[in-house]
Amino acid sequence: MERASVATTKSRQFLQTLVRGMAAEAFVGQSDRELVARFLACHDEAVFEAFVRRHGPMVYRVCWRVLQHSQDAEDAFQATFLLLAKKLRSVRKRESLASWLHGVAHRVALKARSQAANRSAHERNGRAANSILPEDVTWRELSTALDAGLAHLPEKWRLPLIHCYLEGRTQDEAAAQLGWSKSTLLRRLDEARAALGRRLTRKGIVWPAAVSALLLSDCVAPAALSSKLIGVTAEAAVYVATGKSALAIGLTSAKAVALMEGALQVMFFAKIKMAAIVVLALGLISGLATSAVPISANQEPAPSRVAQNSTKQESGKQTEKPKKPKARFTISKETTRVTDAPDPDGYIDYEAILNERLREGVTAENNANVLLFQAIGPHPQKVNMPGTYFHLMGILAPPDKGDYFVDVLTHHRNVLNPELTNDKIKEIKDRLERAASRPWKAKKYPHLAGWLTANERQLALATQAAQRSRYYSPMVTKKGEVPPPGLVSALRPGVYSCTELIQALIARAMLHLGEGRADAAWKDLAACHRLGRHLATGPTLLEGVVGVTLETAAMDAYLVPNQA
Repeated sequence: MERASVATTKSRQFLQTLVRGMAAEAFVGQSDRELVARFLACHDEAVFEAFVRRHGPMVYRVCWRVLQHSQDAEDAFQATFLLLAKKLRSVRKRESLASWLHGVAHRVALKARSQAANRSAHERNGRAANSILPEDVTWRELSTALDAGLAHLPEKWRLPLIHCYLEGRTQDEAAAQLGWSKSTLLRRLDEARAALGRRLTRKGIVWPAAVSALLLSDCVAPAALSSKLIGVTAEAAVYVATGKSALAIGLTSAKAVALMEGALQVMFFAKIKMAAIVVLALGLISGLATSAVPISANQEPAPSRVAQNSTKQESGKQTEKPKKPKARFTISKETTRVTDAPDPDGYIDYEAILNERLREGVTAENNANVLLFQAIGPHPQKVNMPGTYFHLMGILAPPDKGDYFVDVLTHHRNVLNPELTNDKIKEIKDRLERAASRPWKAKKYPHLAGWLTANERQLALATQAAQRSRYYSPMVTKKGEVPPPGLVSALRPGVYSCTELIQALIARAMLHLGEGRADAAWKDLAACHRLGRHLATGPTLLEGVVGVTLETAAMDAYLVPNQA
């Protein structure tokens, strides 16, 4: 009976694989954009298998060239497609996924290689039997340089190289897939080969640009992907896309899941970094605009302070302290849209106008930011917030010393070791990232559990803040500078401290989940969602981007209790 049952199960699995493969073949003529729309609508395994069949050989070879090890390459391969399933909705350029997949596969493989380098000597020695190492070391160097060079090319050049060489498409097929004319494809192929040749030359690989194409075609053989790997990857991708665990039912390895989660964390912090850069750039432009002093057409420009001081010194008079220059312009419907009265020197007080509008309907009792500053204290990121900031919120500044939130590195220094090396800091941050991405138990990360316990009061304030209906963070700029620096100088360090606070909440939710407290986990995650939305309503782009990113991080939390 058992043999018959096993045979029946295998027959059923074979038929399912066959039917799914035949269905995937039916999608061969559809573009990537059409397949993306279809998969997002129904999460069909056959549609995702069409992705894997189309781009899988290229992804596998990218992973193999970096790792030179079959099992490691398969883990990186699966992690790349699981990440695609997880992030498919946020991929902007859906006309061709090849470029996105190549870049992600290369980064995931590099991460896997870094992890493999830390294995024990026994494990490294055991790799030899399963490794496929080329005899020519130069070949390995060139193939590694190839993927690194491709990753840094602009997409208009990277796409034709990937399609025509890494994926082995004909020029007609590549042009149709990309939506380009054949002449455009040929022109960009020539430009791409030349650009790749120049990049390789700068790396010390002195080859003519025309040989770049030969390198690509010579070092890339068709990837031998098994039908089992293709089918299992497609099935696992559907589980991941629908928020389930592919690891729990044995569809993928723990290493592949760990690689995917690590890549998700990298993408998360890259968003934060990019948001900060954008905010700084826009803030600089805003500051230049608001600090400019317009002069009417019928008046002569005022002499510079340097010229005035030089004249006074030459006449023997004592130099006076520079005064704030008078702003000379006429306020009318023709000259400005701001109708509020300027200050005595003729400057418009944008700070006061914004604060007046932002705090409409806000009180100390309904403002979430009041409780957040009770949790983080008056000196977020070691910045002394001015008393005006708290006055505008209708509260007194919190005491300089108090029971405030302590970040994980400071807690580690205070409790365990005051001296932290760069490697130890990275280890602690990596551990926190893992704890915030999947369920865990206190016995696994006792120091993190102790850190969360030490911040229990502060985390309780954060969850209370999430229940409040409004969020108001006053705009307070630097005073006394000539000319005024504008809104770019508004202090927002509390945003970064709140980011650390919310990450602690997510880590605590994963601890609750790992130890079977599902209700407490959902309570913490719901608070993270609401706090992210509160921050997103702030007046600056930084708060908007950080708020949305934190809400997404809570949404992406890996809720699988049996993986603790």
